[in-house]
Amino acid sequence: MLIAASRDIVKKSLEKGVIKRICWETDGLANPLLMREMARLSLVSGGIVKIDWKAWTPSIYEALTGVDGKKAIERLMENTKIVSELGRERPEIPLLVISILLVPGYVDASEVRGIAEYIAELNPETPLVLLAFHPDHLMKDLPPTSWKHMREAIKAAKEGGLKNIHIGNIWILGDYY
Repeated sequence: MLIAASRDIVKKSLEKGVIKRICWETDGLANPLLMREMARLSLVSGGIVKIDWKAWTPSIYEALTGVDGKKAIERLMENTKIVSELGRERPEIPLLVISILLVPGYVDASEVRGIAEYIAELNPETPLVLLAFHPDHLMKDLPPTSWKHMREAIKAAKEGGLKNIHIGNIWILGDYY
């Protein structure tokens, strides 16, 4: 349904000469054929595909999401590669953006480095957004992300080979641990 609506929006926008960017925020676990179509729609419309990558280690991924971590990371790698390769058709504006939520006690510098190394192999210019965690819903027993944790994650992303690193929701960061 969303794909069909997005196709219609792109078609009508191109016909009318109006800019309507198709952007997706996803966990990256979609069927690869669907991910390719999502990326194609974003590519032709000037939009982006943002993939929220939870963890690099399968057991940590599974602890955070409840899904099979090994299968999820394999799918993430496949879909990230699909979007990254399509993005070569439009190098001036990134098609792929990766985000990582820095969950204290789970997503540390080694998790970030693993993800960064994989992404950098595809394209070291891929934007990475490191997000501060806030304790809500089922994880109220954890502290928010600390500045120290964020600095370590930035360093790990750089060491992993990424060049375009950003901090999201900076207002959450503090000296919690």
